[in-house]
Amino acid sequence: MDRAHNLFFTLSGHWQVERTITPGGIFTGTAVFQKTDDGDLLYREQGALTLESGEVLEPFKAYLYRLEEGQVHVYFADGETSGALFHVLDFMSDTQAQAEHLCGQDMYKTTYDFELPDRFTITHIVHGPEKEYVSKSVLTRT
Repeated sequence: MDRAHNLFFTLSGHWQVERTITPGGIFTGTAVFQKTDDGDLLYREQGALTLESGEVLEPFKAYLYRLEEGQVHVYFADGETSGALFHVLDFMSDTQAQAEHLCGQDMYKTTYDFELPDRFTITHIVHGPEKEYVSKSVLTRT
């Protein structure tokens, strides 16, 4: 079996999410990767985002992870961009993948670091005229 296939079927289940957004704030919440009838994985997260100002928001995020032609494709699964491709994981090794996404003129460079089956980290480095931040999410299986 290949890297994408092995990873894909290891993600299913419940996760604790700790995210630091610099500058921005700290998100703490939960996530679930749930298998769909089509064999995809629906990722849904919710929790509390505490902004640097002290304001607390309760964001919700959803993505659809799909195994296509031996690669993991990640699609937006909520909001105005639902159904649009976010990125495709390019595996550098068994424990690391990278991806890129251009949002307007802002570039998202993403790294996935896997310590599966119990933990993985997603880091987005965002650079452009509208956005400039680093988001680091650590997901731990519950």
